[in-house]
Amino acid sequence: PIEKLVANNCETIGAYAFASCLSLEYVETTAKTVSRYAFTKDAKISTVKLSNVVTIEQGAFFSCNGIKSIYLPKSLETIVDKAFWGCEALQSVKIEDGADLLIGKNAFADCVNLTLVYIPASVTEIEEDIFDGNRRTEELYLRLVESIPKRYGKPRYL
Repeated sequence: PIEKLVANNCETIGAYAFASCLSLEYVETTAKTVSRYAFTKDAKISTVKLSNVVTIEQGAFFSCNGIKSIYLPKSLETIVDKAFWGCEALQSVKIEDGADLLIGKNAFADCVNLTLVYIPASVTEIEEDIFDGNRRTEELYLRLVESIPKRYGKPRYL
């Protein structure tokens, strides 16, 4: 069984590449794209290091219930719809200052333990319902984002 994945010097982690890989605990990659459902339902993943990522596609980390926190680098341009949907253990998300980013619909929906989110001013667009189903989002830090729909959560401006 694969417990640790270090995928450097690759452009893309393909669709469903490690889906339902139940022993995978650690992911580190410099890939620019994490394709749709690449790690879906990988219950033990607890550490994810995405150092050069540009796009996280639909459902890439769907229902990865071991991830407690995620740091997203400024290289990131797009989080596609439902990328982290259903990550039940996810408690915090920090997007690096300088990320010129679009966050797609339901990107962090049903992350029922999500309590802290930091979204910098450089984020250019947030689509609807990115936190749908999250009842515990207590601290949502936003800087002035150009396009914020009404249904995204309760903001606390810095």
